Amino acid sequence: MNTGSTTAPLKTLPVLDHSILQQLVNDTSEQAATAILGAFLTEIEKLQADTSAAAPQGQISDFDVISSSAHRCKSSAAYCGAVRLQQLTLELEQAARDKDQTQALHLLEHLSEICDLTRAAIEERNQA
Repeated sequence: MNTGSTTAPLKTLPVLDHSILQQLVNDTSEQAATAILGAFLTEIEKLQADTSAAAPQGQISDFDVISSSAHRCKSSAAYCGAVRLQQLTLELEQAARDKDQTQALHLLEHLSEICDLTRAAIEERNQA
């Protein structure tokens, strides 16, 4: 089991990759990109709700819920340029698929902070 070493590089990743965001705007429009990012914020809330329900009181009760929720959010995060959240959900999805309780719980410890940072960066970007 790998506890700790996988999350160390998370802090070195940008919360948002602005070049990906700019590509999203170029591919759609500013208005569409803002709407897509708004929908992604809802996806982040769902991820947090799903993982909280599947891991009550520090024990994972449903690895499948965590894996599928992390997978959905990982794809959305990649599309929206949320690089740090994308990496965390990639690792979380794998830990859940492997039914690695220790690693999954370790990653879940970082989820709230990274979701909050991502949410704040998107909200700041949408207000600019």
